[in-house]
Amino acid sequence: MLRAAARPLQSLRQSLHTSACRAQGLTPPTAGAATAIPDMSKLLGRLTGDEPPAQTTSAAPSTSPAPISSRTEVKQPKYILHCRGLRNNTTVTLTRENGAPIGSWTGGSVGFKRSGRKTYEAGYQCAVRSFKVMEDLLEQAKTQGYSGIHIELNLAGFGKGRQAMQTAFLTAEGETLRPHVKAICDRTPLKIGGTRAKKPRV
Repeated sequence: MLRAAARPLQSLRQSLHTSACRAQGLTPPTAGAATAIPDMSKLLGRLTGDEPPAQTTSAAPSTSPAPISSRTEVKQPKYILHCRGLRNNTTVTLTRENGAPIGSWTGGSVGFKRSGRKTYEAGYQCAVRSFKVMEDLLEQAKTQGYSGIHIELNLAGFGKGRQAMQTAFLTAEGETLRPHVKAICDRTPLKIGGTRAKKPRV
């Protein structure tokens, strides 16, 4: 009894499915083939003439990165300040980026004689003299349209002039040049092995 009642429902379903496929312009499947049941809301809309409006999806916001500015930074003039603090003297040399010397100062050239050349004050005066020349170079660079200069400080040796140079940059004399110091390097040569060292001076 139940099987006889199910046969008309199955045939009705098959006929509805065949008419829906023809309405969509598809070939109706053959008997016994596995078929996928289409969306009933769309089928009813096509058969009755009132098809629901197609759903529109909003475009996803673009996540591409912002374009990189093509502005190139102007390279600042670079100067290298070499400070060599020896046991008996202090040598300060200012050069350009290619190694061309601009000025050189020692404990003797700033007015100290004999044992006074190795003192802390001699190294400090060498630093102050070099600062005056670099301040003139800074003003010259600003008149040419640069925002500043690039200063690299190279320290070598373990004499009192090394500490005097570092202190001079932290005092009022180095306040103008302090923001323009971009790198500090230690160029002290360290001997490992090799030949016998020189006899130390007394």
